[in-house]
Amino acid sequence: MIRWGSMMRRGPAAIIWHEMAHLGGADEREAQRKEEGPWKRFVVEKRVDAVTALRYLKVMDDRHRGRELTVVAENK
Repeated sequence: MIRWGSMMRRGPAAIIWHEMAHLGGADEREAQRKEEGPWKRFVVEKRVDAVTALRYLKVMDDRHRGRELTVVAENK
C-alpha cells in the first residue's frame, strides 16, 4: 500500500521529468526511468517519506519488469 501524503507535493516534478523525456524523443520505458530520478533524489535529500517513496519506486521497477501490481491510494 502506498501512502501519498508528502509525495503529492513532489509528484508533479516527477511527472514533468517524465513528459519532458517524451518531448525529447524518449519512449515510455525511458520516460519512466527519467521519472524515477527525482524520486530517488527526494529520498536521498529526505524530502519525502523514504518508505513510501521506495514503495513507489518498487512499483515503477516492477512495471519495468512487466509485473502488474495494484496500487492503493490512502487518504491520510
